Amino acid sequence: MFRLRPVRRTEFFQPMSCGWWIASSLFAASILLVYGINQAGVARINVCPTKVLFKIPCPLCRGTTATVQLLHGEFLKAFALNPLAVILVTGSVFWCVLWLVFGKRLTTTLSASVIAALLVAALVVNWAYILATQP
Repeated sequence: MFRLRPVRRTEFFQPMSCGWWIASSLFAASILLVYGINQAGVARINVCPTKVLFKIPCPLCRGTTATVQLLHGEFLKAFALNPLAVILVTGSVFWCVLWLVFGKRLTTTLSASVIAALLVAALVVNWAYILATQP
């Protein structure tokens, strides 16, 4: 089902164009800016369209706060805020370290439809958790 295969470390950066790096940097900067403004108490910016329009949190609400808590080493607080965000961030870090440090890539024999179904199921379970624990 899963296996590690050796790859060249330079393959990690091949699909990433200059535009991809710029867009990713701007996206990360905007999230950090909104988070910083909210934490400083200068203003309260809500960028979640689901929460603004329908007054309910989306499946990824509190994900930025969970990621920042994770970076501060508060794993349990982060997991309590948004479990899926914590799993995705730690999984991404693990995947990058595995590839860039050890030169290995995790591959799977699962079909794309099975992976998509698992991701949708994870989103639904995470959304149910967020709805149940919303303040």
